[in-house]
Amino acid sequence: MRRCHRLDGLPAGARTRPRRETASSVIAVARGTGTLTCAGRSLALRPNDVAAIPGWTWHQLIAADDGFILFRVTDRPIHDAFGLLRAEETDSPAAASAARGA
Repeated sequence: MRRCHRLDGLPAGARTRPRRETASSVIAVARGTGTLTCAGRSLALRPNDVAAIPGWTWHQLIAADDGFILFRVTDRPIHDAFGLLRAEETDSPAAASAARGA
């Protein structure tokens, strides 16, 4: 059985590629600081902050100088089980702009 929760780490100064998927997630910051850019809004995140990432919304995580450890809860296993998961990840400037809302 696939789990619907996990710990994700992002090293100091790293950033994820802009992505979107049909599954939604809720993240809680366990350690470190950084920024979540989601649907054109940037949110500064610190330990104990919680944020939601709606399905099919461009988003990107950027770790500050101290890195990031996030606890993530997602409905992705349900999407996988029924063959409904769709995801896009890109380095395209247009998608990155959509994640930033530019």
